[in-house]
Amino acid sequence: MSEAKTYGAELNALEIQDFLDYAIKQNTNISKNSGKRGTPVCVWGTHGIGKTESIIDFARRNDYTYVYCAPAQFEELGDLHGIPETYDPTPEMPNSGDEYTVYRPPQWLHSALSNVDPTKPGLLILDDFNRAEPRILQGCMQLLQMHALFSWELPPNWQIVLTANPEGGDYDVNEMDDAMLTRMLHITMRFDAECWAKWAINKGLDNRGIEFLLTYPQTVNGIRTTARSFTQFIMQIAPLKNLDDQKTLRMIEIIGKGTLEEETINKFMHFCKFVKRKLLSPQEILEAKDFKKEVAIRIKQVVSGDGFKRTDLLNTMCSNLCLYLSSDRYKYNEKHKENFIQFCMHPDMLGSMQFKVHHLLAQTEETKPLLRDARLAEVVLDAM
Repeated sequence: MSEAKTYGAELNALEIQDFLDYAIKQNTNISKNSGKRGTPVCVWGTHGIGKTESIIDFARRNDYTYVYCAPAQFEELGDLHGIPETYDPTPEMPNSGDEYTVYRPPQWLHSALSNVDPTKPGLLILDDFNRAEPRILQGCMQLLQMHALFSWELPPNWQIVLTANPEGGDYDVNEMDDAMLTRMLHITMRFDAECWAKWAINKGLDNRGIEFLLTYPQTVNGIRTTARSFTQFIMQIAPLKNLDDQKTLRMIEIIGKGTLEEETINKFMHFCKFVKRKLLSPQEILEAKDFKKEVAIRIKQVVSGDGFKRTDLLNTMCSNLCLYLSSDRYKYNEKHKENFIQFCMHPDMLGSMQFKVHHLLAQTEETKPLLRDARLAEVVLDAM
């Protein structure tokens, strides 16, 4: 079996958003200045990593119209370029010899574009592109270069973004030849637990799943446990709150074994029974009335209560707090500032964690007020 192959720089989900932002805008500028259509972007990556979700998130964030298409569903080229029919410009004179063949656009495209604002930019998303039959891939050559086929054309301010699975390895895909590859700009998506956690926080997903993945990021191994399957799992268990109830734990286990690999769900069950109760949520840290009694002592117990240092759990709380504070769900509250400072200055906090906190929160204007404190500045400088 050949080694799995992808193309382009490896980027995490946040970096892909930045890259798409640049590439799509640059394609638009090229189009305006030269009249030439932009270069399609192809996002490579393993299954379930979030390629399509990232592209759709980009479109929604920028208020782009988008059309989703999976070419692997096409059985005939007619599904791509439409069906021919005879058109008679002079029906009052049948058999006059001026009839000619026209193509009706395929229904999926007609339905998608029928109510689209032609002045609004948009994306044609060709998902799992290299799973299509070779003849369908060949039929897309003109589309990738000209943003048009002989039977239809994308609106002038539309662009093409594709996703693809690795060539070779265990994937049932058809390799793209050099002529096709050189018609695209390629990047490869890699999984990053903190990027996923930030996305999950913004979506309001179950904090147990976020804490688990921040603690055990290696469990997303790209086989049955992917970002997609893990997201499905935590959405399914969201109503099952009481972790002291055996029926609840059993139902979580059943759902997990139907979604994830057994090793992953076994670790998640251990997390629910023995680890979750040790962790403080961002809200518990920020809203504590007495930081010393409600937070500081518990941190001490988490880090060394089992007789050996668990700085990994402190790092989980630290990452979760930072991601929550920098998420769309958090609104700055001056009352939270002192608790935040005390958390950062806890004696068990490593210098690398303090520096990480400062680095993450300094990137957005909304969270910068939390960092404006001489005590925190001093410990961050010491950590550098």
